[in-house]
Amino acid sequence: MTEPVSHRPAAKTAAAPHLLWRRIGAHRGAVAGGMVFAAICMAVFPGAMLWAVDPAAVDLGNRNAPAGLAHPLGTDQLGRDMLARVLTGGRVSIAVGVAAMMVALGLGTLIGVMAGLSRRLDGPLMRLTDLFLSLPLLPLLLVVMMLFRDALSEGLGPQAGLFVLIVGAVGITSWMTTARIVRAEVLALKERDFIRAARAMGVSDKRLILHHILPNVAAPILVSASLGIASAILTESALSFLGLGFPPDFPTWGRLVSDAAPGLLDYPGRVIWPGMAISLTVLSVTWMADALGDALDPRRAPPR
Repeated sequence: MTEPVSHRPAAKTAAAPHLLWRRIGAHRGAVAGGMVFAAICMAVFPGAMLWAVDPAAVDLGNRNAPAGLAHPLGTDQLGRDMLARVLTGGRVSIAVGVAAMMVALGLGTLIGVMAGLSRRLDGPLMRLTDLFLSLPLLPLLLVVMMLFRDALSEGLGPQAGLFVLIVGAVGITSWMTTARIVRAEVLALKERDFIRAARAMGVSDKRLILHHILPNVAAPILVSASLGIASAILTESALSFLGLGFPPDFPTWGRLVSDAAPGLLDYPGRVIWPGMAISLTVLSVTWMADALGDALDPRRAPPR
């Protein structure tokens, strides 16, 4: 009698990932978005190593060169290889997007769980969330960058300091949506019977959150994480375009668009290639987030 009982939970656990992958695979947008995002990641990470050209190498005798075998995307106004700069900029932009998403996700999840579980903290935390939502994001980021970029650049170096500043600024100003979503899920979840039973059994708050709350709010957190990557990449690109991101010798997609904007009419390719990389990355991540939300929705019928 004990053997069938022991195998039953394992069967359910194994079926859940299989059903999830079937649902994601049935979503055409998810398949297309995943393929595009995987291709971009393969290009900017291993591809940048295979294309062994220094993105900062200046060749004044080869300025504004058209696309060719030596330079597939041409060169810029200083003779630097555009393909190498687009690939290197992709590594930085994607790294900033993922790191900022993790900061926003951790902060938003923490605040959402605390507000959902504690009536005493719910009011102040939600008013804090409303305050951050009412702030104009881009002007606030510009002020933060102007105030702290010199100090962090001197303390950590120009590249590491700006990376920490941009990730921190974008993450700290992007957690509000996650907090609201998690709070709503926790408010509905804490009235469920298994949560009441766990409290009646004397389960500690830490164990309750880690073993009962967070696993059941994983679906909206994952969807918010996917959308957070796209939002962080766009925000970093906007800061770099305005000249408050990374220095010119440390390319990002937004910085490449900013540097190429004055010569848009004469050399449109310099804007098109990094701009297309930003658009495809954000679009693919948005498609995957939409598919993930559908796949994790328990009300959706399983695919046949």
